[in-house]
Amino acid sequence: MKKQIGIGLAAILAAGLMTGSAWTQELANDEESLALLMEEGETVYANNCAACHGVEGEGGGGPALVGSSVVEGRSAVIYQILFGATDHGMPAFAPILSDQEIAAVATYIRNSWENDYGIVLPRSVEMRRSAPPENPAEDAE
Repeated sequence: MKKQIGIGLAAILAAGLMTGSAWTQELANDEESLALLMEEGETVYANNCAACHGVEGEGGGGPALVGSSVVEGRSAVIYQILFGATDHGMPAFAPILSDQEIAAVATYIRNSWENDYGIVLPRSVEMRRSAPPENPAEDAE
């Protein structure tokens, strides 16, 4: 009986890995994690960002993300996604998206099109979510 429960649990955990929505492995600054975040980030971007920032990050209702200095700065892009820029029409996604989803979309926009700025891990989002700066632009990395 215990063996069957263990096998069932392993199958549930494997299913979570395959869907990408509930990873059971720790993400790291490596190629495998980058690929996982890019895949999820593309979906998050299409569902939440493309309408304003363009399908290819070219801009439109919102600014272009290709070559953006905000996208280049890890902290700046995390804060922008978390807390938005309501005075410019960008909503805050902190109440809508998880740390993992924000890490994924940040990684996606930082590494798509002409951008090549590196990975954003969920723990970086968690840290910034819990201690927002008074002026996010000053904390750009």
